Amino acid sequence: MNEKTLKVLEYDKIIKLVAEETVSNLGREIVMALRPSNNIYEIKEWLQETSEAVDIILKKGSFPLEGIHDIRGALKKAEIGSILSPNELLLISYTLAAVRKIKSYMREDRGETYYPIIDDLTDMLVEYKNIENEINKAILNDEEISDNASPELNSIRRRIKDKHNQIRDKLNSMVTSPTYQKYLQEQIVTMRGDRYVIPVKQEFRSFVPGIVHDQSTSGATLFIEPSAVVELNNDLKQLRLKEKQEIEKILQKLSGLITENHEGIKTNLEILATLDFIFAKARFSLAYRCSEPILNT
Repeated sequence: MNEKTLKVLEYDKIIKLVAEETVSNLGREIVMALRPSNNIYEIKEWLQETSEAVDIILKKGSFPLEGIHDIRGALKKAEIGSILSPNELLLISYTLAAVRKIKSYMREDRGETYYPIIDDLTDMLVEYKNIENEINKAILNDEEISDNASPELNSIRRRIKDKHNQIRDKLNSMVTSPTYQKYLQEQIVTMRGDRYVIPVKQEFRSFVPGIVHDQSTSGATLFIEPSAVVELNNDLKQLRLKEKQEIEKILQKLSGLITENHEGIKTNLEILATLDFIFAKARFSLAYRCSEPILNT
């Protein structure tokens, strides 16, 4: 069937209505690529899978497709051994959770009903609960790695916290000291870059030995890292570097799990996209009170 005929039939409008029923752009892509067929066996299969999905929704309620994400880019990176970002790993975890929920949904309240096409698809889905657990244990959100991601990270972060406290205690004792108060613009401890500093009046620069990291717009205030905390700040910087290196090791380990299983996860994603497509057709069918036609050659 040519494009002109499809346009006259307003086929694209129907397709867009079905596409609106998908929950992922993966399912949407399949809908938008759909074209009429004159192969009766293919058509009967398409109709059967839609009818199966309609029956499942009517008997068991909404099909749990939430959590499906387009992780194709992340899987390509994993395939060549690249390190994935926390966000990419989380999206993979959410998608794997969707697999688990779908399989659980299909096992519940089955009775004697059998859905040849949808049962075959869901049976092919593989659960990776261990990978889910590893990702969820290590990653709190798009930007934050959990202290419990590894014993070494936990230790480093405890030492960072202790070092912060040492520096702040040292500087607080300076800004509250009668000796230093007259040299300061304000009695505060602040930061410039990743270094702790105190705001010193320009005219008293020589009375506060240390490194100048910044100055106010007017030039009246210098932000000085006192010599007394330079070594502590250096220690803190080294600990932050160790933290960064440990986080990279954690992300590398998690990415390795995806690399080892990327083919199975990729197959899962393809099946999830197909299920999204099928259930979008089913929801469209229910919304417009459609019924399966009887066909012959």
